Amino acid sequence: MKTGLARRFKERILRSYFVRCDMSLILAVVIASGVGASKLMLELGVQSLEVRYPLALLVSFGAFLLLIRIWIWYVFCRSLGGVDLGEIVDFVDVPSPGGSGGPPVRFGGGSSGGGGASDQWSAGAGLKVSAGESGGGGGSGGFDFDLGDDWALLLLLAALILAIVCAGGYLIYVAPHILPEAAWQASLGAGLARIAKPAEEGNWLKGVLRASILPFLVVLALVMGLAHVAHSHCPQAAKLAEALTCGPAN
Repeated sequence: MKTGLARRFKERILRSYFVRCDMSLILAVVIASGVGASKLMLELGVQSLEVRYPLALLVSFGAFLLLIRIWIWYVFCRSLGGVDLGEIVDFVDVPSPGGSGGPPVRFGGGSSGGGGASDQWSAGAGLKVSAGESGGGGGSGGFDFDLGDDWALLLLLAALILAIVCAGGYLIYVAPHILPEAAWQASLGAGLARIAKPAEEGNWLKGVLRASILPFLVVLALVMGLAHVAHSHCPQAAKLAEALTCGPAN
């Protein structure tokens, strides 16, 4: 019975929400939060790339988990003045443990007017270097790269960009599984705890971590490697662009 109930609940979520679009928006905010955290730490005096970049990535991962939780709240509580903003989906009734005599446990969500294509957030990923794009002031004609000593730095940067694009694409692809499952587990933890066995009680965080921890660890390893190589190549650099344009450390 629980399996059929979970299936119907997830199907209702998929019919009512553009989950890939939602995941794309979540990832866009996650990327912005990581960039913003790095800039804020730089303004606060954290100059070391080896410290700032991994911390910024941890902040962005925390933002990812928080946004998933906000999405779950949005599914169940999207209302204004007690009135649904969209077409109300059918409620799913769960019989109480005492049989038909007790009141059912009910839950449901609203439909979403989500946006368009899901993958556009990653379309701009790539390595592009031109005049005026350095982290410092403008005015110079452009960057002059000498690949002789920079190959490890550039290779790690390319690998990091590829890993971010692949991780984002993977999460968008599996969003129809991750988001409805997270909402279902949250509903178990909140509303169905009294009828669920202990092994069946909801834990949305565990499911989201299971789906996202491997891509995160891969990106974290590449970020740490890139920051270490950039610091070794140019210890005085506070930004990656400065490490790319300075000469090798003596």
